[in-house]
Amino acid sequence: MAATRAAGVGVEARIEVNGLVDDVAGAVAYRIVQESLSNVVRYAAGAACSVHLRQDGGEIVVRVRDHGPGAGPARGENGSARGGDGSGLRGMRERARLVGGTVTWGNHPEGGFEVRARLPVRSAS
Repeated sequence: MAATRAAGVGVEARIEVNGLVDDVAGAVAYRIVQESLSNVVRYAAGAACSVHLRQDGGEIVVRVRDHGPGAGPARGENGSARGGDGSGLRGMRERARLVGGTVTWGNHPEGGFEVRARLPVRSAS
């Protein structure tokens, strides 16, 4: 998050996970947050964003939301990335799938863009 803040993005982080996450699932959650923050710097430079990780039973819920312009109107839920080719978003989805989780993304109803992931605390791999 330091690199994101150094790029001029205000980041609010809240982590509410009890520490019982296996290494593989934790690494996937980390990479999803990392790629999401990279996208904030790329597509919503200067916008504030929030990162929230919490545990919900046997799952880690990851949410990264920026308060930038959001994706263009031609891009629907889980469409290509905000002006890019979507490879970073597709990579997040593939990583999550490999551990038995899911990733979705799209414009937030209150503005900005949000990435949401649900990952098992114990990976399927």
